[in-house]
Amino acid sequence: MKLNPSTSKPVVGYVNIQGKSTPVDRATKQKLDAHDKFKKKNPQVKEFSNLSNFSNEKNKIAVIHADGNGLGQLVPKLGKELSAFSQALDKATKKAFDDAKQDDMDIRDVILGGDDMVVICNANNALNFTKSFLENFEKETEKIEAIKGLTACAGIAYCNEKYPFHYAVNLAEELCGQAKKDSKRKASCLMFHNIQSSNFQSWDKFVKDELTISNDEETIRCDFGAYYLESQTEPMIQNLITVIESYRLDGSPISRIRAWMGELYNSKLYSQSMLKRINVMAEHKSEWREEIMNQNLKNLYDSLSNENLIIKKDSVWKTPIYDILQILSATEAK
Repeated sequence: MKLNPSTSKPVVGYVNIQGKSTPVDRATKQKLDAHDKFKKKNPQVKEFSNLSNFSNEKNKIAVIHADGNGLGQLVPKLGKELSAFSQALDKATKKAFDDAKQDDMDIRDVILGGDDMVVICNANNALNFTKSFLENFEKETEKIEAIKGLTACAGIAYCNEKYPFHYAVNLAEELCGQAKKDSKRKASCLMFHNIQSSNFQSWDKFVKDELTISNDEETIRCDFGAYYLESQTEPMIQNLITVIESYRLDGSPISRIRAWMGELYNSKLYSQSMLKRINVMAEHKSEWREEIMNQNLKNLYDSLSNENLIIKKDSVWKTPIYDILQILSATEAK
């Protein structure tokens, strides 16, 4: 059986993508078919084939895939209530989308129904929209008598406006799957990645090849998520947003912290010394509130601080700085 190299799922056919015959699995084909159907049915809205219509000033868009948790175990138990439940769930998902989408958001749904959502949007809107959708999905599904509430997970693939939709939606789906794995399908959370090259094959391989830093003394992982709606022990989406927006402020040392990330590949001792110098320099900038940033980092994860940007998480050394730089690189200040 031939497998789709991007998803490791069985190939059900081939589609023409940028002049190449590309293998696709069933889920990917359904998303591409829905994408084409939407274009034909809605010629008046921004054309999906020209994704620059959705991009920000950095030419970045986002493809988001969200999916409810636990439906596989729930559905067989519903019996005669299944039809009513399916209709109620479909309504809840669409209401969650409508309530999350603000008037100034540049966003279009590709798939929206059941417990499934795939959208294309301006990169600037992706993180806040996804957080709001997950909140609304929980709220709306609490109204369904048969279940009294569901959680959901999401994956966000940030990419250049010219990046093939096929590959972006595959990544968003894989990130959603990784979020489900992290939460054990019991809590609402998300993962994201900013695609900066065309050689992405699978998330596990990417973590090993691109998100793992090894220097002369230690190994550090840069996959800090998943990020949760609510959690006492895991990083939360709102706290991540607060940290990101804080690093946008005047006086922020983020450009030097970016250079510090590069030095992590070379020397543990020198990178530690470099971070100390960065913090000393930041202390002398009147517009930078070091104590507030320390609290913001601590809120994201208890052991984080300006002086301690690498911490033990999931039994390995990790840093959230790569994720923060990803969002700053793909999005613009409000």
